[in-house]
Amino acid sequence: MYNAFWNHLKEQLLSTPSDFTCALELLKDVKETLLSLLLPWRNRLRNEIEEALDTDLLKQEAEHGALDVPHLSNYILNLMALLCAPVRDEAIQKLETITDPVQLLRGIFRVLGLMKMDMVNSTIQSFRPYLQEHSIQYEETKFQELLDKQPILLDYTTKLLTKAATDITTLCPSSPDSPSSSRSMACSLPNGAGNNSEPPSPTMVLYQGYLNLLLWDPENEEFPKTLLMDGIRLQELAFQLHQLTVLASVLLVARSFSGEVLFSSPEFVDRLKCITKALTEEFISR
Repeated sequence: MYNAFWNHLKEQLLSTPSDFTCALELLKDVKETLLSLLLPWRNRLRNEIEEALDTDLLKQEAEHGALDVPHLSNYILNLMALLCAPVRDEAIQKLETITDPVQLLRGIFRVLGLMKMDMVNSTIQSFRPYLQEHSIQYEETKFQELLDKQPILLDYTTKLLTKAATDITTLCPSSPDSPSSSRSMACSLPNGAGNNSEPPSPTMVLYQGYLNLLLWDPENEEFPKTLLMDGIRLQELAFQLHQLTVLASVLLVARSFSGEVLFSSPEFVDRLKCITKALTEEFISR
């Protein structure tokens, strides 16, 4: 589609007399893009661009065969060199060597698109400290507004944290010598973090809740609304955990049958890992 458009433009410019209908529309877009790249206080340059790329004036010049295409091209390229970031200087220098007006216009639009992206990135970068400073307060305020309208949003988060606190207090033995077939993360922490004689700290409950999310069943259990934005990332981590569990199980079983001779070779272990990962990737993802 793009190639067809540029081919049509080329046919118009090569016709006798030249048809500048599409070219004038493109110059209008170029002018609007250049104006959008100006900072608010650059009024003099804004007026200059409005005058030099005045659509009505260019249309009149085209109708009378007086449209100076090389002069317009040089003016636009000089403006782009003035407004662009240093990283785009080389691209603009390459545009200055193009003589075909169609290819030149095409290149100008490509570089202008990059310049617009540079400006967006620069604006985001300048606002980043402000956004980071106020993002937490903003999110808390917006979530509270949403919570006031839908109080049930915290039900599944409460369920998650309740289960995490239960896991810490019931799955950890009160004595280090007590056997347990299922143990939570807090069981292995120092300073008696897993001792069920004391209530678990909020931090430990939160950590255990995050670990439980890696075993979450999204088909049968509703995902906590407070973590909805991180749902896809957590599901990817859960997939990686499942894959790592299967891989470790296969390696342990293979080692028990193969003995130390084969497993003393790093090449054999690496090859077994690659093969196992490739074979299990499809059915685990399902």
